Amino acid sequence: MGVSVEGEGNRTAGKLYIEDRSVRTVHHHYYAEAAGRVPESQLQAEFHAHTGMWCPRCAREVLETLMLEHGFTAKDLAAAWKNDSVCWDAHAHRLVVRAPLVEALFGWGLVATCLGYFLSLVVPAINGPSAVFGASLALGGAIYLSACWMAFRFVLWPRRVALRVRRLMELEGVRCQSCDSLS
Repeated sequence: MGVSVEGEGNRTAGKLYIEDRSVRTVHHHYYAEAAGRVPESQLQAEFHAHTGMWCPRCAREVLETLMLEHGFTAKDLAAAWKNDSVCWDAHAHRLVVRAPLVEALFGWGLVATCLGYFLSLVVPAINGPSAVFGASLALGGAIYLSACWMAFRFVLWPRRVALRVRRLMELEGVRCQSCDSLS
């Protein structure tokens, strides 16, 4: 008996081969969906497609709770997650927030240093020819704005999100429901 049955549309990864009444290749997602359940791998893939983050199931559940019930956006949480300001502690079954004051000092220090550099280029050129002043203003402005964007995007914004998560975790104690059911 060499029966070959095609799947329905894009819902199966390949063919279902039946030989001697035993199933050789089965796409588990299709059958799990038909039974009303969605496998964790599909939930993780959808979460990654939506947020850009790969994380454990419990972390995904907590992050989804933060987005659905507490006004966080996927972009905010992804910035904090990728910067390691928010991470998952598997032993404690909770989100851990790492937002040291040194990060904020570094970010603001970068902005202040670049502002000083910008002013050191522009101030001497104020009394000079307009072409020199314009070039100093353009070069210094581009450097300053780039440094400000980098400090905000990679240091200050993820830290701000992490502090919001920390405050919420302390006030409401958002936890993974799957982990709570285990204990």
